[in-house]
Amino acid sequence: MKRLHRRYLHLYFFGVLFVSVLFFLSCEKKQEEESIKIGVSIANFDDRFMSYIKSGMMEYEEALGSKVEVVYLDAKFYDEKQKQQVKYFIREGMDAIIAIPVSTKKTSKMTEAAVEAEVPLIYLNIFPDEFTDKELPAGVYYVGSKEIEAGMIQMEYLAEILKGKGKVAVLMGELDTSASQQRGQRV
Repeated sequence: MKRLHRRYLHLYFFGVLFVSVLFFLSCEKKQEEESIKIGVSIANFDDRFMSYIKSGMMEYEEALGSKVEVVYLDAKFYDEKQKQQVKYFIREGMDAIIAIPVSTKKTSKMTEAAVEAEVPLIYLNIFPDEFTDKELPAGVYYVGSKEIEAGMIQMEYLAEILKGKGKVAVLMGELDTSASQQRGQRV
């Protein structure tokens, strides 16, 4: 199961970079000899799940060779640091920014900066709270699961393998993320 889980994560995040790269390869503004520059701000490199994400991205980046250049920065679980990283990517002329947010409640300044600079921003795996009831602005994207549906799938799977018997402990994870807040909601 662990090997399958890691493979799934790698494929998932290869897809994120692949979509980003294809999007920019199709843009007429880039000259053919230029590589695509993508800035990635990860909430914390020490988090095991996020390290799998980073590892998958790096493998795909390597496979693309000189077509893409990716800069990875660690926010070390500091919202302000992540906001500054996004602004740094904008100043450095990145073609796109991928962010795994530190907090779902503190993404508005990153979103505003990217939209104002017209730099595509991809929120990865954690949906920003500011858009729970409205559409993402043009140039801002989300790649991840619908958390309530993911929670239902997880519980259905547990019920199936436990054959409806036994007790289950639920690990919440970071309490200020949409995954922790929504996966346990009752529908």
